[in-house]
Parts: sequence; structure tokens; C-alpha cells
Amino acid sequence: SLVRKYGRNLTDVAQYRDRAKEKLSRIENAKLRMEKIDEEIAGERDEMRKLSASLSEGRAKAASLLERAVMKELKEIELGGARFGVSVTQPKAGEFTEGGRDVYGPSGIDKVEFLFCPAGGKSLKPLRRIASGGEMSRVMLALKIVLDRADRIPVLVFDEVDSGVGGKTASKVGEKLARLAGSHQVFCITHLPQLAVYADRQYRVAKLRMGRGIKTVVEALDWDGRVAELCRMFGDSEEKEVTEKHARDMLERAHTRKQADYC
Repeated sequence: SLVRKYGRNLTDVAQYRDRAKEKLSRIENAKLRMEKIDEEIAGERDEMRKLSASLSEGRAKAASLLERAVMKELKEIELGGARFGVSVTQPKAGEFTEGGRDVYGPSGIDKVEFLFCPAGGKSLKPLRRIASGGEMSRVMLALKIVLDRADRIPVLVFDEVDSGVGGKTASKVGEKLARLAGSHQVFCITHLPQLAVYADRQYRVAKLRMGRGIKTVVEALDWDGRVAELCRMFGDSEEKEVTEKHARDMLERAHTRKQADYC
């Protein structure tokens, strides 16, 4: 009767018995297994909380150092009247939760945001909301300089980084971009000769009328081409002798300064 119901022979019957016994044991011990798993989860959660607390403490200290370092850089690029801050906050009870439990990620549980207050402003507000294009570019330049060794992004693009600056400040921005180019590929769109002279490679972007259409041309400039383009940037398209001499002098001084920095 057993063979007819559970297999072809007594060996099959014995195997069925063993499988049924194991299944019954799992069912009977399910509660104990669940209690053990809950204990393991609770232990892992405690460990995550400890690690997150340690990370939050270190992050708060680093935020203070970052604020001071960025403020120092901002003073040198015509944003001395502005303020920069780093907000590091932890969620309150009920925030950032899922299913009633705190959600932890690879970066801990902190909410980090860069804050900014332009010159003349009263309070720090989120950088992403309040900074203009030029301010954003210069704040990012300051951040990239401060975080140069830790930053793994290989290519950096700066647009409007020269907005609102000129003279000595523009030259300082050019120096900082050149220094940053020692460890990153830096692209900078600029209308200032003080910045352009620090480029390792300079390109001229022009729009040409071709028949009924307009064509955009990007031209790589050699040394003489750079001199001519600098003259144009100075507002002298005729390349008068005094303007050309000034352009060549600026290029040579920037080249010498870069070589000294790199060595």
C-alpha cells in the first residue's frame, strides 16, 4: 500500500518519509528561526547606527574645515563679500523612513547641502537655488581647488567663471584654473584675455555666414593666432603694435608662471 502511494519501492517510500520529516521540522521550527533572524537584523541595524553616528561626527568636523578653506579661496576670486556654508543634518523621528524603519545608505543617513549668501545678503540659503551662473562657477572653482586631491572627476567645464571679474582678479582666476589643470582636464569658456593666456590650448569659436546659413567653426590657435585673438579680446581687431606687444607679454608671463608652478 505504501509503495503504491509513495513510490516504486520501499527506498522511494523511505526518501519520501525523510523529505516529509524535514519539511515538518522546518514548519515546527519556523518561529524559532524567525526570532533568530530578527535578532541578527537588530544587531546589524545597531551596527549601522553606530557607523552612521561616527560618519556624521567626522562629516561635521570636515564641513567646518571645508567652509573656512572655500571662504579663503572665494576672497581671492572677487567673492570676498559672499558667505559659504555646509549644512549637515540628521533626520528627525519619522523622516527618511520606510516601513517605520530608518533608511540607511552607503553614505550614512545625513542630509548634506551647500549654502551660499551673496554679498549684501542676510542669510545663507541653498547654493543651488540662490547663486547666479557666475557665482556658481566661481564657488565650484573654489570647491574644486580645495578638494583637488580628493576629487576623482577627470573633466571639469567652467562657463561664466569670469562673470563680474576683471583686472588682477581675472588673472588670479586664470592662475587657479591653470593649477587645477595640473590634475584635471579643464575646459573654460571665457571672454577675458587674463584667463585665456593661462590656457595650454586655446580655441577660437566663430560663426561664419555660408550662403544663406550660418556655420559655427572651432579653430585651434598657434602662438601667433593666440596673440591675434588676444588683441581682438582687448578690443583691437587691427592688432596695433602696442596691443600686440601687451598680448605677447601677457602670454609669455603666464607661460613662465605656469612652468614655475608645475616644477
